[in-house]
Amino acid sequence: MPSIMEMNLNYTLGTQKIEKVNPSKDAIHLCKEMSKKNMSANEAVEAIKMKYRVDKGV
Repeated sequence: MPSIMEMNLNYTLGTQKIEKVNPSKDAIHLCKEMSKKNMSANEAVEAIKMKYRVDKGV
């Protein structure tokens, strides 16, 4: 049985597909890591900020 996080991820990806919003492979990977509890939401945000070189206050 899938966890609540996995069901939320599948729901989110399903609604994005319907709306023709295509998240990056990196975003999907980070969501999967969060659903497996390998990463917190804050860690995922920090990973995105580092990838796109977004500094605090920007």
